[in-house]
Amino acid sequence: AGDFYELTSGLVFSTAAPALLSFIFDPARFDPAAVAIYTYDPLALRWSSAAVLNQTLALLADGRYRVSGELHHTSLYAPMVQDTVPPETAFSVAGSSAVLEGRLFAVGGSSGVLTAQDQAPRGGVRSGVAGTFYRVGDGPETAYARPFALPEGGLSVAFRSVDANANREDARGVHVFLDASAPALALEVDQSTFALPGGFGTLSASVTLTLS
Repeated sequence: AGDFYELTSGLVFSTAAPALLSFIFDPARFDPAAVAIYTYDPLALRWSSAAVLNQTLALLADGRYRVSGELHHTSLYAPMVQDTVPPETAFSVAGSSAVLEGRLFAVGGSSGVLTAQDQAPRGGVRSGVAGTFYRVGDGPETAYARPFALPEGGLSVAFRSVDANANREDARGVHVFLDASAPALALEVDQSTFALPGGFGTLSASVTLTLS
């Protein structure tokens, strides 16, 4: 089984169950937390570790690991690296946006985009992303299928994903500020005047510009 090594020393033929299975492997190549012994279920047409009882994982003196278990019926069996790593989801904005002082700002009419990628355990393969979910503000959690509209104002978006092996990502979130209003500029002049023959004089003046 690849770089797994089956232990056969002391093997004695017996018709009585259980049969003890043991495999040694290098943790530099395979994640010990993801290794288990599997048997093939011909009725379900899939591999499962449920039929291999009392599975144990032991660290050996040479730094390798031994995975062991009991098999109670004749079956195809093999050590496998199960996907135990949850996917990771990233949020982005479809529309003009900028990060100012650690805060995300976007123009009105922008949409939220989620991108999920499953992670593979060491020595194993990805099971694939099964679904991605999001929640805007206090709204209901919704399955992500396409970019979603972001309402104007400050809002929070929570999101997470799950893979085909039921590994669930912890929900993460981002706060977004959306502004659909055009900026306005106001000019205010404050000055003191006094009358002069044929006109007025100005003692002082201040000008205030306000951008909103």
